[in-house]
Amino acid sequence: MTKSKKSTGPISTKGKAISSRNSISHGLTSRKWIKEDEKDLYQKALDGFREDFDPKSSIEELLIAKLAECTVRLMRIGEVENALFDLANSESNDLLHAIRSLNVESSEILEERIRDALATDQWIDKDKFMERFKAFTEMSMQNFSDISGWRFIESKTPKTASYIKELARSEAMSIKDFIEREAGEGNVKIRGIVVHWPEEEEKSITDEELHKDTALIKSKSIIHYLESLRHELAKDLQVLHTVRKVGDRSRQIQNSSMPDEKKLSLIQRYRTADERLFSKTLKELMELRELRMDI
Repeated sequence: MTKSKKSTGPISTKGKAISSRNSISHGLTSRKWIKEDEKDLYQKALDGFREDFDPKSSIEELLIAKLAECTVRLMRIGEVENALFDLANSESNDLLHAIRSLNVESSEILEERIRDALATDQWIDKDKFMERFKAFTEMSMQNFSDISGWRFIESKTPKTASYIKELARSEAMSIKDFIEREAGEGNVKIRGIVVHWPEEEEKSITDEELHKDTALIKSKSIIHYLESLRHELAKDLQVLHTVRKVGDRSRQIQNSSMPDEKKLSLIQRYRTADERLFSKTLKELMELRELRMDI
């Protein structure tokens, strides 16, 4: 196999990084105009310096031209530096990084629920959240082994009972059928988790149908369902907490983002070099003017 006659550029990560820095270096030190407005900027700087110093010799003209070149390069350096900060800010806009920085449990399912909640254009329904929060708090204070049937739930955990009734009624199911289905599936239903969704048309069911055979619900089914429900509600609270915090955290990460250290250091070195050259040239010009005045 013959080697390519034309260079295809660096292949390794290190080589690409060096090439990237080279492009910045060549751009910053270029004596040619790399942007359309630089020629006009140079001419404005040149005219301004001519007006300020009123050159009388070709050497003074040369020094003034050098001052104008330094001025253009310094402004170019400033623009490149700003662009690097903008790039770093843009690259730091990583929603997943912001979520994980809040010490959210490392779970793909939970992270997906958070992203889904953030992606929706709906608004947080505080009333629904408080309803679920109260049910979760009530369940957390209860020893599930004490549960002896549905009547126990209604008397000892009324907020939880009300919440379950709402879910069962929304599907036009009896409490018994709903709990037995959810306990059997092991993946409980939470309606309207974090955000406010358009109201669904509720299916019709009478109170009598809703409460039919609740005395026949097995304690084991209730306990299994409540354990799953509590687990899901805990995730729900975590999702809402993250949704409330992740916007501010994302802005903090973006505002504190920094460009590549080597590129930033390179820019600072070129700025320092051009500032010194500007000062040196200005000093030479002033000395030359003084010498001319003394003659």
